[in-house]
Amino acid sequence: MTTQTLYLIDEYLMQGGYTPGIDAETLEREAHLVAAAPKMLAALEAFELWAGALANAGEMTPDAWVELDKVHHKACSALNQAQGR
Repeated sequence: MTTQTLYLIDEYLMQGGYTPGIDAETLEREAHLVAAAPKMLAALEAFELWAGALANAGEMTPDAWVELDKVHHKACSALNQAQGR
């Protein structure tokens, strides 16, 4: 493990993320996920704004609307969860 990975794991543990019996590989993956969370949240917020603007423009095929709606719904759900709503 790298120093950065150990730092991420330490931060993760300090936030109360440890589950007794968790293996090192899972712990490392979860630490990276926690570290990436702020960037993922920012990306989802940007996507939500973009999708809303695109939907308001009204220049898409019906199939594209269906796909946009599905992805937008997933992004909004993730944002709500990340923001504790």
